[in-house]
Amino acid sequence: MKCNNDAVPSLADNKRLDKLGEKIHKLERQLSVLHAQVSTVKQRINGYACSISTLPSEILSMIFLHYLQGHDHPDYPYIPLRGDGSPTTLASVCHRWRSVANTTPRLWSAIRLFDPCPKLLPLEDVKTVTDFATTSPNRPIGPETAELQLKIAEKWLEKSGALPLCIRLGDNLSKYHDDFADVRLRALRLVVRYRKRWQCVYLCLALRPELTGSAKRRKQLVIDDCLPLLRQFTVKFGGYPAFLAGLKAPSLERSVIGRCQFSPLPSPPFLANLTHLELLSYRLRPATWALRYAHRLKRCWISLHLNNDSDNEEEGHADDFREPICLGELEAFIITIPGGHKCERISDFLRLLFLPRLKRLCIDELLLYPRPIATLLNLKQSAALRQLEELCVSGPRLKDSLNGLDYAAALDPIPCVLRSVDIDGLVKEWGFAS
Repeated sequence: MKCNNDAVPSLADNKRLDKLGEKIHKLERQLSVLHAQVSTVKQRINGYACSISTLPSEILSMIFLHYLQGHDHPDYPYIPLRGDGSPTTLASVCHRWRSVANTTPRLWSAIRLFDPCPKLLPLEDVKTVTDFATTSPNRPIGPETAELQLKIAEKWLEKSGALPLCIRLGDNLSKYHDDFADVRLRALRLVVRYRKRWQCVYLCLALRPELTGSAKRRKQLVIDDCLPLLRQFTVKFGGYPAFLAGLKAPSLERSVIGRCQFSPLPSPPFLANLTHLELLSYRLRPATWALRYAHRLKRCWISLHLNNDSDNEEEGHADDFREPICLGELEAFIITIPGGHKCERISDFLRLLFLPRLKRLCIDELLLYPRPIATLLNLKQSAALRQLEELCVSGPRLKDSLNGLDYAAALDPIPCVLRSVDIDGLVKEWGFAS
């Protein structure tokens, strides 16, 4: 298209150009006003002088504690070694945050060790706590990881000062390799070193000869002193934890014992003060021994574990089922038997019970066979269940199972009688943790 030099701009084009110029000037004035407002707001913000970097260390420490509390379990406030809810995450942000975190003992007064959920890098790939907190969790869990966690735990507990400790050691060790038994034992020795400050403790580890008493005395791990701060104690071992036989804890009221089989003599002294006891995966004879010493119980749950070997072991021990078991303060009692096994000695055990203040009873129907109603009536009479308000017959329904109405009619006047397959809701309602 050729340019026509003789052409003259039209009047309409000139007017359009003038209008566009006016709009530009108007927008520039508006933009100038906005810039002024931004400047004013920035000056006001700077005038506050309260950015996170200028906060006093005491305030920053309180913020850190609130961050951790948001990840606490209400009953067991164990803190993970890494990730959300861990002080190692806070300490990896900057030098000042690390300094404040390391001088705040409450941040380090709870720990979860050998937690298999985060898959951590091997030791050769992680050299510092900062690396540990920020690495990608994509490696398998092996002995290097256990060694790393142990090294971090040593420094972690040193930073806790003199505060009471909440420790969770070994949640689900089946996810770890089998060749880190030495690290596992050293971890147990580490937490035992701080036993005077135990407040809430969860121990779940397999046993070794050093713990059972078969090794030389100098290698044995023994707790025979008083732990004045201990209030909650969960222990899950695959045998008899001899190192706990002399444990004394005057403030301990709540304990969960799983897979451990305590012997009748000597009985652990800590049983005497308990008001809440859960015996999980327990054989009947050790459960009978434990109840004789835990005479102050208000809540008790026994989950029986039976197999052919344990059934044979119960035979020939009639003396263990002769001395009465008096639990004069017991208010809630659960007896279950997972796996559909039958217990030959359960009738002998039930005849030993004297529970004058019991208000809530849940018992697996398999433990009442072959005559469930007759067994319950005998138990009601022999155990003096005069204050019983709730009765739940639990367990899977069999061909000859009775329904709730049958039990209610036979056991009148108990106000509430139920037949339930699932007792998860009942367990929580009655105040049991597991």
